[in-house]
Amino acid sequence: MLYAIRPMRNSDARQIAQWHYSAPYTFYDLKSGEKDYEEFLDFTNWQPDSKFSAVGDQGEVVGFFEFFHHDGV
Repeated sequence: MLYAIRPMRNSDARQIAQWHYSAPYTFYDLKSGEKDYEEFLDFTNWQPDSKFSAVGDQGEVVGFFEFFHHDGV
């Protein structure tokens, strides 16, 4: 399988927000923290070039990563 990285789409974020992880990784569940969930889906406040999706060769979202910008870095 080949993977690609692309800027995260709103539809990717909505799908990712539904993912659930088993223990001991439950802290990754976005729904476990209402603030985290709302922040993740607040598309209007996304920093440019900060959220990316990893997609498989069929276009399925298989992962994501996020960069945080602090003091211009």
